[in-house]
Amino acid sequence: MRRHMERQDSPPLVRPLHAPAGMSGANAVQGTPAATPVALPRIDNLRRRVPCSETRLEEDVLAAILTSGDGTPLEALTHWRCMAALPFAGLYRSIDFALSNCTNSGIRRVGVATQYKAHSLIQHLRDGWSRLWPGSGESIELWPAQRCRNHDCYRGTADTAYQNIHVIREHAPTELLVLAGNHLCRMNYARLIDEHRRRAADVTLAYMELPLADAGQYGILSTDTDHWVRTFAEKPPAAANGHGTAERALVSLGVYVFDTNSLIDLLRKDASDPGSWHDFGHDILPAALAAGLRVLGLPFRDAATDDAGYCRDVSTVDGYWLANMELLAERPRLDLHDPAWPIWTPLSQLPPARFSGRGVARESIVCAGCEIIGEVRHSVLSVGCEVGAHTVIEDSVILTNVRIGRGCRIRRAIVDAECAIPDGTVIDAESPLTPPSYASPSGIVLFALPPAGESGDSARRQAP
Repeated sequence: MRRHMERQDSPPLVRPLHAPAGMSGANAVQGTPAATPVALPRIDNLRRRVPCSETRLEEDVLAAILTSGDGTPLEALTHWRCMAALPFAGLYRSIDFALSNCTNSGIRRVGVATQYKAHSLIQHLRDGWSRLWPGSGESIELWPAQRCRNHDCYRGTADTAYQNIHVIREHAPTELLVLAGNHLCRMNYARLIDEHRRRAADVTLAYMELPLADAGQYGILSTDTDHWVRTFAEKPPAAANGHGTAERALVSLGVYVFDTNSLIDLLRKDASDPGSWHDFGHDILPAALAAGLRVLGLPFRDAATDDAGYCRDVSTVDGYWLANMELLAERPRLDLHDPAWPIWTPLSQLPPARFSGRGVARESIVCAGCEIIGEVRHSVLSVGCEVGAHTVIEDSVILTNVRIGRGCRIRRAIVDAECAIPDGTVIDAESPLTPPSYASPSGIVLFALPPAGESGDSARRQAP
């Protein structure tokens, strides 16, 4: 049934839906088919369409994207990939959001710190994000751990920056922008940096307001009326935000702008502290406040709409499922179709989705290369999936190249990539599940098969 479909060795970096204005055939990548996707625009072209800084951020700012978490909360989804390489919305990888925000903000010098299960992330960066212009000082660099003794590679997020101090000093940025590789949001970093400079801050962080019950996985801060941070605690058991509304909290998004010299001083002191966790939130931010540095907090606003920002951390099964489901709203807060702030990703050369027989999809995202004969309801189907006749998929996320047989029922589930599901299979919270598959406390099923082999090959795996 399936046709073997290969993608280009080196597909161009594109935005999948809307071509940026002003791009001509001269910008196309040579050697691609006639329907060549649009290449990434130069900074000057992009600034005509999105609100960016008046200063030359590509020369003054270096972004560091941290991807070194081990992915434990996501269990089987991170057997062979780090969280930054996790597929999202059928087409993207999590890291595409931080990289696109950098591109759209005019920041073109980026270091990506890699450690845990980095192979698929490196492939993604090589295939789609290597087409900047090094001759203009624009680049994406990989920063592997510089020491790995006794499994003590990157000991924490701050140690990631500390081990790359020599790289940071070579770039000589005025500010270092620190980002997480698994946060889904549209943020104009140029606005953050402009305010950091205007207020003469040493450190600036982005925050948003959440119900206190949802704030346990974040750093919680309090600010004065001028937005200067007065207290900061990383993932406290209970806290109030200091504004008299104990039901809600101000939470850090893990987006920091540091004066480079101030950061290097903080990192060196932290590296010599045997009691430190070597973490930005747990150690560096409290140390900055204790040292009397000027720490500014700014509320996160959406880059395109200027409304209160939407941000999701997809480091848990429930969070990952919910972030995908929220895309299916009539007017999603994270609107991937909005040309005002494009999210970029490399595209595979695949045929369009095809619906045969009684195949139908309602309130769903169905990506290229899919063949649908069954019914898809309120779900996300990634590239290259097959859905057999009389199968019903509901409220689910199906990752890349999954083959689902006839007469199956899948509800409120995440199905890992490259699975082959036999005819008549039922996957829901009431179904018997074999590890590594399991159901979360809220009833979301993560369906995955044991790894294909210690080599991590991606051959299609057959469910029992």
